[in-house]
Amino acid sequence: MDKLKVLAALWLLALAPAAGNCGWTPFKLELSGSSWAWPEDVDTVAGLNLNFSGDTPEIYGLQFGVLNGAGTVGGAQLGLWYNYVTGAVYGLQSSPARNFADYQYGVQFGGWNVSNEAWGVQAAWLRNWAGLGNGVMAAPVNVVKDRMRGIQLGFYNVTDGDMSGLQLGAVNICRGTLKGVQIGVANIGGKNALLPVTIGLNAGF
Repeated sequence: MDKLKVLAALWLLALAPAAGNCGWTPFKLELSGSSWAWPEDVDTVAGLNLNFSGDTPEIYGLQFGVLNGAGTVGGAQLGLWYNYVTGAVYGLQSSPARNFADYQYGVQFGGWNVSNEAWGVQAAWLRNWAGLGNGVMAAPVNVVKDRMRGIQLGFYNVTDGDMSGLQLGAVNICRGTLKGVQIGVANIGGKNALLPVTIGLNAGF
């Protein structure tokens, strides 16, 4: 078994630079996006990317490091501090501090999650923010800039645009059209709500 592990490791080390010549690699080590990386000049990682401060255009697999950065991710970003994706992430982003994705399809889990368009779950111990929200947001503070379709669970929930679904928290605010239910100490329903301000329960249909 030990011999097989050694052979597998040697095969991976031999394959990585050869694949790098074709623009992709199954394995990449990176100090930072602007300094040392092995193999060099690789745009796509189909496998494992280990880094201190990474910046890889395309990742299909796992990126693990302190500060993870990518253009597109299909798989998982696991950061010890921070993750960002300038394009789309399909899968999981998780870090204790902050996760950012332009388009998020899957799960963001961390301290502060940000996505211009979120499809799936945003769960944070501090704050979630989305331009467009579709799915579940769970954090002390949940903010949607435009439209929300789904569930907001937290102490303070606000949707600046239309809200379709459920807001459950101490303070719930919908500044657009409410098509759903608000349950909280203070509810501001916006357009279409039964009452503009309520205590306990509000709804719009």
